Amino acid sequence: MSGPYKAPDCSHKIELDDFNHGDYRIPGSLSSGMLQRSDKKKEMMEEYGGRKATAMTAQESTQKAANVSRFVFRMPDVQKVIGPIVLVSFLWGFLFELAWGDVAFNSIMESSLGLFLLPALASVLASFLLDKLMRGRLYVRRAAFLSLISLLSMAPVMLIMFILDISLDIDLYIILVFAYASIIWVRHLFLISISNSKHQRVFLISITQSTLGFMAVHYLYPSEVANMDWYVSLIFSLIFLSTIVWFLEIVSSPVKTDFNTNLWENVGNAIAHLTERGDKGVSGLESFFASFSEEIDVYMAVVGFRSLKRRSLRKKKAKGEIKEGGNKGKNGAPHLKERLKGLFIIPYVHPGPFGIIGGSDLRRKLMRYIGKLSHHTVLFHGTATHDINLASTEETGKIADSVRKLTRGIKYKKTASPFVRYHKDFHMCTQFFGDGAVNVYSSAPNPTDDIDYATGNMAVQEARLQGAERAVLVDSHNCLEPGVGGIHFGTRRSYEILEYISESIVKARCGMSKGVRVGIAQDADFTVDQGISDGGIQVIVVETGGQKAAYVVFDGNNMIPGLRENIIKSVRKKVDECEVFTSDNHSVNVNLGGYNPVGYLYSPEDLVKRTLRVFDAALKDLESVEVGMNTGFARSVKVFGVENTARLTSMINSSTSILLKSALATITVAVLSCGLVITLLP
Repeated sequence: MSGPYKAPDCSHKIELDDFNHGDYRIPGSLSSGMLQRSDKKKEMMEEYGGRKATAMTAQESTQKAANVSRFVFRMPDVQKVIGPIVLVSFLWGFLFELAWGDVAFNSIMESSLGLFLLPALASVLASFLLDKLMRGRLYVRRAAFLSLISLLSMAPVMLIMFILDISLDIDLYIILVFAYASIIWVRHLFLISISNSKHQRVFLISITQSTLGFMAVHYLYPSEVANMDWYVSLIFSLIFLSTIVWFLEIVSSPVKTDFNTNLWENVGNAIAHLTERGDKGVSGLESFFASFSEEIDVYMAVVGFRSLKRRSLRKKKAKGEIKEGGNKGKNGAPHLKERLKGLFIIPYVHPGPFGIIGGSDLRRKLMRYIGKLSHHTVLFHGTATHDINLASTEETGKIADSVRKLTRGIKYKKTASPFVRYHKDFHMCTQFFGDGAVNVYSSAPNPTDDIDYATGNMAVQEARLQGAERAVLVDSHNCLEPGVGGIHFGTRRSYEILEYISESIVKARCGMSKGVRVGIAQDADFTVDQGISDGGIQVIVVETGGQKAAYVVFDGNNMIPGLRENIIKSVRKKVDECEVFTSDNHSVNVNLGGYNPVGYLYSPEDLVKRTLRVFDAALKDLESVEVGMNTGFARSVKVFGVENTARLTSMINSSTSILLKSALATITVAVLSCGLVITLLP
């Protein structure tokens, strides 16, 4: 930017054709709206660039990769696992004795307890202690759950025991040895994914339950060739152990090739963070993200609201007309304190990838640095995709430093424009605060997702061209349909945004008026499990020129379809305009399944009621303010980087796509190899 453009006359709107940047010209045919859409399906296909476009394919790929988290769950408590372990052990004991031809109660009890239950329970304690020595992450409940799934993985062997016993002359003891050897495959996969990615560190834990099972088979039911049982046990164990290592290497090869990192180490960190929450797995994942991060300069904007009443009190204090310590304001804060009534922050960074990693939970992290700047800090979602995820938590400090610097540089005025809405295929809203324009995009009730950085930057240039000294584009992010709604520069929708912004800027600028009142209220009593993080619900009512406009902001990640419309309908009798936003806070995605938009796990009806209460409180809080906006850059911020998200999701999808086939292939090799060993037995 070379400096502010001179505001053109309100009667003339500069067309996109007039804007040249180097050798690039935005197509005038797109800006003029000449391209037509026929039916609804075609419209939805075209407005995001078409189903076969790069942007759509990339978004679907990202969504597919994110869906992997749906298979992650928190292990049940130990007391909830013991019962199923006992039940399965007695079931296998019954089947074993039934195959043996002895269904006496004492025999069933002996087999159930000796062959299955005692090895399973003993392996819980042994596995936990061994893992603790190796400094792994196998908690007691995980060790108990591992014993249970190990027992359950013996099901195919136990169920076909009768067929093998009838069709082949195979000793039942050998079948039991095979069954216990087979669980090494499952246990090693579990431990590598959950506890420790180093094979040598989990080897002993992987064979714990199998070894205890071999001992039970050998000492409780000694065969005529007892020494051969140990020999066969060792061979079977080596076969299953080698095939699971082979499987793990096959699946991790795409990650090793593209990112030179250990897939299973990152899987373990991700599972730890998703299931244990807190800071579990954060440092490991952030180190991985930092390994391929890139530095960029992040565009951002702040809008400040400064109370005229408090300013007047400050002047009186300076003249000695009032004493220090009186006139307490909200929450006991002195009126004389240099603290803004409200502060909008709109950074062009993406608050992801999930949990509290990187830029996720961005508002809470920023508040650690800038909490004293304002009584109410409101974070909006700028135009950024996952490529602009902050690589580490430390990078939020750079954003906070820029917020403080920009806030200090705000030039306050008593003028603002009405909140104007330009609506055809989607909504483009604009409101001036002083010389700066906040522009808002929403395609609701059609899906809304991330707008890329380039489109947001071009929108700022177009707004400046139409007379805004400073400008920013906000992604309302208020209607979710997984896998669609993203906008990348060069698609039809990105050009239409530039056209709409031009129209709304001109309309808003011509309605500038003096005198602004602002009221702000908040309900922060939510948890991430309810789909809303620390910021809760924030309502900002702006009154100027006889118009009241409401900004309703949820500190969550997008919103179920229809909730936005219900909220707007519920407040429309009290205000002239209203728009609903989410901050795209990815901390709410640590719930099981990873899908948690606002209104999904919390009653939409109750959310509307609570929003109305906050809205009424904001109306009561209305007071005269000065307003101002400042824009600038946070320099040298480390983010994922352009196209690195596509690389990462492509790698995840490549690995998951070969999981089933590789598992079947390696297990088949193991079974056939063990079968060959059985045929060679005397």
